[in-house]
Amino acid sequence: MKKIWPISFILLIVMTGCGTKISLETPVDDQTGATEKIYEEDYENDTEYLDIEGVLEERVEDTEDDDYTDSMASNQEIVEENIVDYHDLIIDLSDSYIDVDISDPRLSDLVEHLKNNPYNHTLKQIGKVTEPDHLFVLVNKLNQLPESYIPDDLREPQVRFTFSGPNEKRNLRDIAASGLESMFEAADRASIHLFALSGYRSYNRQRDIYNNNVSTRGVEATDKVSARPGHSEHQSGLAMDVTSESAGFNLIYAFGETEEGIWVKENAHLYGFIVRYGKDKTPITGYDYEPWHLRYIGLDLASYIYEHQLTLEELYIQIEKAIRFQ
Repeated sequence: MKKIWPISFILLIVMTGCGTKISLETPVDDQTGATEKIYEEDYENDTEYLDIEGVLEERVEDTEDDDYTDSMASNQEIVEENIVDYHDLIIDLSDSYIDVDISDPRLSDLVEHLKNNPYNHTLKQIGKVTEPDHLFVLVNKLNQLPESYIPDDLREPQVRFTFSGPNEKRNLRDIAASGLESMFEAADRASIHLFALSGYRSYNRQRDIYNNNVSTRGVEATDKVSARPGHSEHQSGLAMDVTSESAGFNLIYAFGETEEGIWVKENAHLYGFIVRYGKDKTPITGYDYEPWHLRYIGLDLASYIYEHQLTLEELYIQIEKAIRFQ
């Protein structure tokens, strides 16, 4: 049986001549504080204790002015044509059935959107998003935002962040920023202290994160943990990663079991957000459980999704089916 490592650890990034090697100093004896160094490849499937994309985002921040980073990002090839491996984690939802009542008033705006903007749900191609500014835009492994897309209403929400200084990831679209401010205010009233960590991320920044990951892990492993450029919800300006002091200000599974993470799961929908990548939803979303990743979708739709415990993928394809058979 594989050894399960304790949640408490210190993350180390060791720069070597052949790239970056990620290691952990993890406690092996809670009484003495003794530690043991382990490497990411030794627990490749245990992503609970290592947020690869978050680590690499920090690495890009630390080195983005270096010629090495610039040349590596420009020389890496983004394999958009290789969609067979890219979609390995996703199940085909075309034959699935979920009882969705499209007459529910909370779904009316989404129904109208999908009548005119059906999304790609087949695993055999990549869909190109035609209305990237829409609140209900679907961004996933099967649907890609335009490279040139930058929301024109980005602003910094007035909430706590885990870092100081200017950074594009402090921003959200205005409507999502307002929702986040309301959620943080409500959390504070409940003595829940949340911190924002990563919001808007440009196409180019996502490309750099993805390519840095490819350089150390390869394309196949990277596609399991990191979005390709154009496929990240962060580019939409509608997603924010949140964390807490009790989670070490990190993006880890354990956040979902903290008092703050539980509050977020039970209350985010009241402010228009959903936990986008839920437990046991990896075969549908293509991404592992991320209790920290919040997507703004509006009060009505967030309420419906929370009540029925659905992903956007499940809801959208069922509504599109219902529209076709009307």
